[in-house]
Amino acid sequence: MNKLGEYILTALRAEHISQKELADGVHVSPAQISRIINGIRGADVVTIGKIAIYLRRRPEELFRVAGHLPPISSKSALVERIEYRISTLPEEEQQDLEAYVEMRHRIIEERGKHESKEKKSKPSGL
Repeated sequence: MNKLGEYILTALRAEHISQKELADGVHVSPAQISRIINGIRGADVVTIGKIAIYLRRRPEELFRVAGHLPPISSKSALVERIEYRISTLPEEEQQDLEAYVEMRHRIIEERGKHESKEKKSKPSGL
């Protein structure tokens, strides 16, 4: 099994999708999906794109895994998936998520300031 096959299999498990469901969803045979996953046969870019969309992943992510695009060093795969999923939401939902993330950052910053003050106020040796 190659990296693309491992990636697809992991995504199938995470999404609770069978290989047959994926095959039906991207209009290829279950045997072709099996060959792609097992590394017996490569997938063309059209099929990779369809697989990515069906699995709710960014096509670029699968293209990178398959070696059709160079890796991105500045973003993790998790960040790319989150970015893609957010981009598919309506604008209002995206703004709500941005507000939520900002709130979480403020909470974390305040928690850090509070913990820092507690450490300074404790006498050493106790």
